[in-house]
Amino acid sequence: FTGGANYAIQHIRGEWFTWLDDDDLAYPQAFEKMISIPKKIDPTINAITCNCIDSSTGKFAGFGPKQDQFLTQRDTVKLCSGEFWGITKTELIGDARLNEKLLGYEDTFWFKINQKANRYYIHQAFRLWDTSHGPTVTQVLGKKNRVLKADIYRNLIDEEIFWDCHSKYLPSKFRSKCLKGLLYLYMDDDIEGAKKYLRKLTDHSQISSWLARFYMLVPRPVLRSIFYVFPL
Repeated sequence: FTGGANYAIQHIRGEWFTWLDDDDLAYPQAFEKMISIPKKIDPTINAITCNCIDSSTGKFAGFGPKQDQFLTQRDTVKLCSGEFWGITKTELIGDARLNEKLLGYEDTFWFKINQKANRYYIHQAFRLWDTSHGPTVTQVLGKKNRVLKADIYRNLIDEEIFWDCHSKYLPSKFRSKCLKGLLYLYMDDDIEGAKKYLRKLTDHSQISSWLARFYMLVPRPVLRSIFYVFPL
């Protein structure tokens, strides 16, 4: 997906862009309604978010906002979760691209966009998200797959804007993800990668960094055995 999306990004010629996956269906008048928002609300709006309907539940797939409103970077990180959709001014892309080495984590791309965006949320669903076709990325990432998760955290470490946003707005999640990254890489015998997460924790929280140091005293085979009983 990410490689295809990056290829498409390089060929965008329009003023606005979006993407629709093979499990998406845009509702009639979706683009017409979204494109009218800057004229109705504020001409400086350059990113518009709407909700989606989960085909399995018939309910909103995006959670957090309860009404039409502007969304700051803080709001998108701290308030929003789940599946949203929308359109965005092409000029905001700049050199931002999806990380092709990551499964999921599209928010690493959107956090870069939102640094410059004046985003407005419409509390309506303009897209159907078909979740009945098979496992979603979220479900795949939720499985007990130590090697896959180690690879993800190995490539996630360099997404500085992602980590800065979590450090500022979700400090407890920042610490949790750093600890998980350290453990997965340590169990995968990637000591240098584990130390990168240790440095992040040390800069953020002395208590968490000491906990991480304790984990790294446990023999890796023992941690791997524990993982199969109690996955992270």
